[in-house]
Amino acid sequence: MKWAVERAGLYLENISLWKRLEVVDRKSLAGFMSLAMAHEIRNPLTAMGTLVQLLPRKKNDSMFLEEFQKVMIREISHLTHLTEAYLNYSHPSQGKNKQVDLRDVVNQVVQFLKPHFELKKSRLTVRNPEGLFLSGDGHQIQSLVMNLLLNAFQAAGPGGLVQISSRLSRKSGKKWVELEIGDSGPGIPKQNLEKIFNPFFSTKDEGTGLGLAICRRIIQEHLGNLTIKTHPRKGTQFLVRMPFTQKS
Repeated sequence: MKWAVERAGLYLENISLWKRLEVVDRKSLAGFMSLAMAHEIRNPLTAMGTLVQLLPRKKNDSMFLEEFQKVMIREISHLTHLTEAYLNYSHPSQGKNKQVDLRDVVNQVVQFLKPHFELKKSRLTVRNPEGLFLSGDGHQIQSLVMNLLLNAFQAAGPGGLVQISSRLSRKSGKKWVELEIGDSGPGIPKQNLEKIFNPFFSTKDEGTGLGLAICRRIIQEHLGNLTIKTHPRKGTQFLVRMPFTQKS
């Protein structure tokens, strides 16, 4: 009888422990998502700030003003989506399983970040063909491209070179959309390669350590994979591969 009482007590104690752990885990998840959202919002806000700084010099440039308006409207929509996704993080994303045109996403991000490169006199080359479609969340793919491109921009430094290219490939009998972003920076030290995707790990003074962690999560959610090639003083290349879908 005593043995049964002890087992029952242990069982109830374990239930109570698991309930406490679930609460702690949920709080940790909410804390991480708050920081992740702050990181994701900071990227477009920083780029928008750069555009605003250019506004006085471009006030008589009708083409710039027209593009400025388009970019601001699009990025405000993206920021609204991010906040809605955070408020509803316990529910499935409404944007998933829609067809995403990678060419459009890359062009939008490049156009948005181009002033950054111009101010730092950095070079950006783009090879972005048509016909590269995938199934997923367009806002997440935009965050993926922006995080990787900003990461390359920061690694290359002022006057550096960043290259972004996309293509269609065949691997293991399947078609894949490939996105490659490379920089001319110092490369990633071997001891850091296994850490760069860990949340909060960063070698930058103002880095959050969340950009690459967010990228990996997005790639996993889109059934893709990521490989990295890095060489000391010769730069780093990030290659993202995601399943190709036929244009609907």
